[in-house]
Amino acid sequence: MYYAPSSLPRFAVIAGRKLGPAVIRNRLKRRLREAYRIVVLPERSLDIALVAKLAVLSRPFADVVQRLNAEIQRVSVALS
Repeated sequence: MYYAPSSLPRFAVIAGRKLGPAVIRNRLKRRLREAYRIVVLPERSLDIALVAKLAVLSRPFADVVQRLNAEIQRVSVALS
């Protein structure tokens, strides 16, 4: 995950060709975007870029949401 302070919150998912065919990359991106929608965002605006990994597909969705939430909260505290 890459991040930077920003005036408006922005989010991007990066899935390179090394991960597999377009079907797999799109599934990864859809899953990460949905996890981002569920996560409670900090009051501080951030630019966030997630780099997709194949492990996201094998983990339960609740774990993906929990880890993303923990990372965003960690980053928010670090930037405060």
